[in-house]
Amino acid sequence: MVQHQLIKKGEAWGKPASGDERYLADKLVAVGRSATEALVQVEGLPAAEAFGRLRTLVQGWAGVAHNSIIEKVQYNEQQEMNAQATRMKRIQKSK
Repeated sequence: MVQHQLIKKGEAWGKPASGDERYLADKLVAVGRSATEALVQVEGLPAAEAFGRLRTLVQGWAGVAHNSIIEKVQYNEQQEMNAQATRMKRIQKSK
């Protein structure tokens, strides 16, 4: 999604060189590819069967949530949000 938004703005999106960012970028590409494949496979199926197949796919993705790299990124994002909130409080107090 980020890549699409950047392309719409006329900006380039380079692949991360290595490390955690590269790992996550590769995982996101794989999730996008499997979602596209899953939608093709369930097209025209009865709703109950389609939902069952899609549920299985999403449950497989949910297993990634316990990945240490993803948890590290989430922790870093939370730390940044906390720091931003602290900065905003300081600005408000100084007014």
